[in-house]
Amino acid sequence: MFQNEKGITLVEILVSIALISIVITLFLSLFGDYMLMTKRVENEVDGINLAEEVAYYIEVSDLQAESCEGGNIELDLTSSLENYEPFGLDDSNQLYYSSPQNQTYYPVVRQLCEGIKDEESDSDLVPIEVIIQRKLESGEIVNVTETFRYLKSG
Repeated sequence: MFQNEKGITLVEILVSIALISIVITLFLSLFGDYMLMTKRVENEVDGINLAEEVAYYIEVSDLQAESCEGGNIELDLTSSLENYEPFGLDDSNQLYYSSPQNQTYYPVVRQLCEGIKDEESDSDLVPIEVIIQRKLESGEIVNVTETFRYLKSG
């Protein structure tokens, strides 16, 4: 009888190809999820950096807090930020920021008046909230990030 036990059988090759294809399929499905997560994290990091940048420009500009009567007040940033290169005004005259990755963000700054006690309202510092928003392709506006600072009152 002739027996050759030195080679690889066809069954062994088919099993190894099947195992490799299963591993590759799992890897490719995870790769797509990682790409989506990376894009989301990139947007959040861009938003955080932009919020810090807007807060800095507010601190060095002549933007003054308004008197608190009623609810929170949305502050107009147009005069403070429109002259800086990455910022601009869109067709609806809303301030926007274009990132190097061609993402468009909309900074919103609110002076926080709700919940402030009378003794706190005499302070020279007024709390503000810097919100970075982004328009989705569907037209829905979502908040990317927010940060809080203090602004000198007039």
